[in-house]
Amino acid sequence: MISLKDKTIAYTLKSFFNLQIKEYGQLLNLQIDSKSKRIKMELMLAGEKEPIEVEIGSYEIREREGKHYILIKNLKASREWIDMLARSYLDGYCIEIPAQLAKALKLIV
Repeated sequence: MISLKDKTIAYTLKSFFNLQIKEYGQLLNLQIDSKSKRIKMELMLAGEKEPIEVEIGSYEIREREGKHYILIKNLKASREWIDMLARSYLDGYCIEIPAQLAKALKLIV
């Protein structure tokens, strides 16, 4: 069962990431399980007829030189070519996030 905190953070993260990816598509659904540190999402990418599912097997919130990041680990996607591309370029990658979002995420980690 997803906690209220996880749902609140998912809503905030969804808004943030939709701003970041708006030229590539839209994040339709986002679920965070802070106990297992997993994130599941459904995206509708530009030019695609059906949404894809992406799962982040684990994540970490990091701070470096006053900036905040989310480290993505064990990334999987429902489309083979996207899965291969994502594993090659995003698995183990840190994405900078706003300090306010990092603080909120740290509350659930």
